[in-house]
Amino acid sequence: GVHGKSCVGQCGIDDHDQTACECNSLCETYGDCCDDFVSACKSCAGRCGEAYLYSKPCQCNDDCASHGNCCNDYDQECGGITSGPGLLSCVGRCGEAFNPANDCSCNTGCDSHSDCCSDYNDICGGGGGGATDGELRALSEQILAADVNGVGSQLTVDDQGQTSSSSNADEAPLPLLTVPESALSGPTIAALLALQDNYVADVAFDEDDTTEEMVEKDNFLDLIMATDVMNITEAFLQDKGLINRPLREVIDEIWFTQYSRSGGHVGSSGFEHSFVGELKGGQVSGFHN
Repeated sequence: GVHGKSCVGQCGIDDHDQTACECNSLCETYGDCCDDFVSACKSCAGRCGEAYLYSKPCQCNDDCASHGNCCNDYDQECGGITSGPGLLSCVGRCGEAFNPANDCSCNTGCDSHSDCCSDYNDICGGGGGGATDGELRALSEQILAADVNGVGSQLTVDDQGQTSSSSNADEAPLPLLTVPESALSGPTIAALLALQDNYVADVAFDEDDTTEEMVEKDNFLDLIMATDVMNITEAFLQDKGLINRPLREVIDEIWFTQYSRSGGHVGSSGFEHSFVGELKGGQVSGFHN
């Protein structure tokens, strides 16, 4: 190595010798790592089970998975886990893609899926960021005014009669809403309707996305992301530091990442559950829109 020094047995140690190379987590920042730093200190070869030391660039002990700081070859060398049950912290995991094998998640969709790790807010800044109630009210008014694809004015609502909890009489036998064809022909709504037949209703069956279905999904996302509603929303979220990647990617992950609601079968997604509805045990589930 540089100056004849090796990192073997020296990983994480700062000897304060300004003429020598280093083997700690800062050497890559300062460009003074010893020649064998990567092979000796960023690998778990010969290090499995060693005690934690903050200055080491990565760890090889039983706790590294929960802290998100395992070396890349931890699984291979130590037979450990870097995903799946036991991965309970968001340290080093903020924004990672949803993984159904993990006990909890650290992405912007975990709130809606109720699977955030307990330290998500502290580590990743989840839970509302710096947006005040007043700012959120102003945003909602702004995007409502910008929604040129809204069709509420075209719908007819027929409340009909009112019943009581003690009566079995149907006081509203007619449809609640009358929806003209023109209300369904707009580009975003038509693209939404095209997705309705892409799902198996029963959550006990695995979903199988076809190429045609993926094209329909991408077309829907392209169309909604081209609207002022989404442009305004994306700008707001970025300004508040609530997202650090394109909003389209965030929505794709939250709405269309598939997960299991029944016996390990990957047969559900946020979009299907909320916008299409599902069957679980013969009962209607979701359909929140």
